[in-house]
Amino acid sequence: MSHPPDISAPADQEALLEAIRALLFPLAQLAVNKGLHYAAVEEALRAAFVQEARAAAMRARPDALPHRLVSKIATTTGLNRREVTRLMSPGAGPAVQRRSPALEAFFRWVSQVDAQAGGARRPRQGSAGSFEALAQSVTKDVHPRSILDDLLRLGLVRCHEADDSVELLRCDFVPDDDEQKMLGYLGYNVGDHLQAAVDNVSGQRPKHLEQSLHATGVPAAALPELQNLARAMWRQVSREWIPLLQGKIDASDDAEPTRRVRLGIYLYDGPNPSGSDQKTQESQ
Repeated sequence: MSHPPDISAPADQEALLEAIRALLFPLAQLAVNKGLHYAAVEEALRAAFVQEARAAAMRARPDALPHRLVSKIATTTGLNRREVTRLMSPGAGPAVQRRSPALEAFFRWVSQVDAQAGGARRPRQGSAGSFEALAQSVTKDVHPRSILDDLLRLGLVRCHEADDSVELLRCDFVPDDDEQKMLGYLGYNVGDHLQAAVDNVSGQRPKHLEQSLHATGVPAAALPELQNLARAMWRQVSREWIPLLQGKIDASDDAEPTRRVRLGIYLYDGPNPSGSDQKTQESQ
């Protein structure tokens, strides 16, 4: 259980919340699109809060007693002491997470297909053997149509209007190797970019290079040219940086402290924000 938020947060915390909301929308979109349930994300967020609060407390008081440390982390994060203790326990795994109703229905259907001949297509409505019955066997708190819509969105089933049936399209929900690699790159690239921005906002010196150009009112027809130019710039950066980095690594002394480095570039385009003026500006 968490403590209620301070509704009288100062202006800087309001600005921080606005920034966090902007970060959370793409994360929520990714989770929803990939069928990841809120409870799993919440558990990961709790663990991250405790891990960071513990690191900060240990930096301030390396000799802190365990019970004092738990209290400090609970105060910092707003989580209660029992939850902090659970998340800090050595070898303690994450809390058991329930699948979303749609994925629970999917895996239950898959198990039934494996156990019997056929079964990959069933009536949408009706008694035993229908999709409606399957959905209601998972939960009666979510309407079967909502579960079906979620499965359709995830590309796991298909509806046939001719006989009002639902067809199971696949028997697995595991990302292929390419998708797993892309998700790994997403975590590493966006994670380091965000860490650079967080370090800068937190006052770390020297500052990381973290800047961008932002423009509104750009004609859609100009995007291919801009994308090609950005890709050409990245190829040039890669040609210069790869041998430079490798040379520095090869010439380093084994006893010399080392750091990891990530240099990136991105180009994003989306709808203009409502009421925005047509302008270009630099942000950092």
